[in-house]
Amino acid sequence: MNVPASPDVNKLLESQDLDDCLGYMSLVNGIDGAILFDQQGWVVAVGEDTQETLRIEAPYFLFHFQEILRCFVELGVEPLESQLTLGGAKFHLALNLERENRFFLVVSGTRGSYDLFKYRVERGAQAVGGLLRGRGYFRS
Repeated sequence: MNVPASPDVNKLLESQDLDDCLGYMSLVNGIDGAILFDQQGWVVAVGEDTQETLRIEAPYFLFHFQEILRCFVELGVEPLESQLTLGGAKFHLALNLERENRFFLVVSGTRGSYDLFKYRVERGAQAVGGLLRGRGYFRS
C-alpha cells in the first residue's frame, strides 16, 4: 500500500458531497473524524473537523486492514466488512465499503463513543457507498 505523505493528495474533484457525508460522522463529540481512502491509500474525502491525529494514524490502520484482506483472498475467504480496533481510550474502525476492496472508510473516536455512535457511522458509510455507487464505482 502507498501511504501518502499528505492526506489531501489526489482528492477527487467532486468530493465535496463525500466530505459532507463524512462531516455527518465527524461533527459529533467523541468522534475524532472520518477519512475515505481508495484502494491505493489515497485520500478521497475528509470529514469536517477531522483531527490531525486521525490524519496521521488512519493510513496505518488502513494498511493493516488491507493486509488482512489480502490474506483472506489468498485463503479464499470472503472479504471482511470492517475491522474494529480498541486501544486505550480510543477506537479505530476501518470499513471496506460494499466489500469490494475499492474504497475504505476509517473512523476514530473515544472508546466510549463507539457504541453510542456506531449506527450513525453505519448510516454515514451507507450514504458514502450510495454516492460512490451512483458515480459507477461499485457494481449495482
